[in-house]
Amino acid sequence: MRALLHHGFADARVRRVLADTAHDNVASQRVLEKAGLRRTLSDEKLHYYAVEG
Repeated sequence: MRALLHHGFADARVRRVLADTAHDNVASQRVLEKAGLRRTLSDEKLHYYAVEG
């Protein structure tokens, strides 16, 4: 995930990366958080994450 973010942010057109995961997918939430994404919003089905480069 970190390598993918690094590759994306190497392109000046990429300013933000967004992701989402189900509430019960704790493993994916940990991967996103370890890569630097922060939870920005939650609804009844998903948690939403973002990071800016």
